[in-house]
Amino acid sequence: EDLRVIKRPYYLRECLSLLRCTENDTDAFSQHEAALHALPSLVRSKPPDLADLAVPLAKNLLHFENKFDMEKFDEYKREAIISLVVLEPVSVSDCFIRDHLFSSISTGTRLEILEVLCCASQELCGQADLLERRKLRLNKQNDGNMKRSKVSGKRHLVRDGHDPSHDDYHGKLGSRDDENKTRRWGRGRNDGGLEYAVRNNFGATAAMFFYPIISGFMSAKNEPFMQKEDGLRILAKVLVSLSCFVGCSGNCLGASILASDL
Repeated sequence: EDLRVIKRPYYLRECLSLLRCTENDTDAFSQHEAALHALPSLVRSKPPDLADLAVPLAKNLLHFENKFDMEKFDEYKREAIISLVVLEPVSVSDCFIRDHLFSSISTGTRLEILEVLCCASQELCGQADLLERRKLRLNKQNDGNMKRSKVSGKRHLVRDGHDPSHDDYHGKLGSRDDENKTRRWGRGRNDGGLEYAVRNNFGATAAMFFYPIISGFMSAKNEPFMQKEDGLRILAKVLVSLSCFVGCSGNCLGASILASDL
């Protein structure tokens, strides 16, 4: 940490200042790198000035370019933007959709906005958390199965000419008797089989993602950029994004209305 040219920023305003430095500034690469690396965790710590700086940060990140061939640039940039949308969904999504999505920007940036909104909606609805917990539960079950003994039951010598069905019958009776005599504390309580519930925080803001995109698309459908080949890509991504928003709404109030409007 002490050997770094630019120390790690601990405030959002510091990150914003580092992002705004031009490529001609001294140590511009180190400034950009420090800001991108610090932003995701800093945003998720919910600092008091997040509401004021979320939109300026989101705007700068959206148009931020990798001018120094920085390693994992797209990954850090994407994670930072998603964090801003998750923590400030109303203001940041409004900025992206109303001011940028159908304005004079590149097709790649439009697709990036839609992709980021989809990822944020999946995190807000708890889908990512559920998938992670299911994965951990399956791993736990697999580990338990591997540790179980491959040989169970009593082993005994079998004499010649014995009847297997006779042994089978008595074996079943014996196992039933043993089961009835055995006290099992907490029988049937298998934590590995429990389903976890998560709170859907996206349902309340789903309409703020959904309807502005429809409105913006209807207003821009006759624009020159929508008449070109890229217009089909944008249309396809818009439909996929709207479907994602409806799915992430779950059973929240108004989800059925969004589905019917789609």
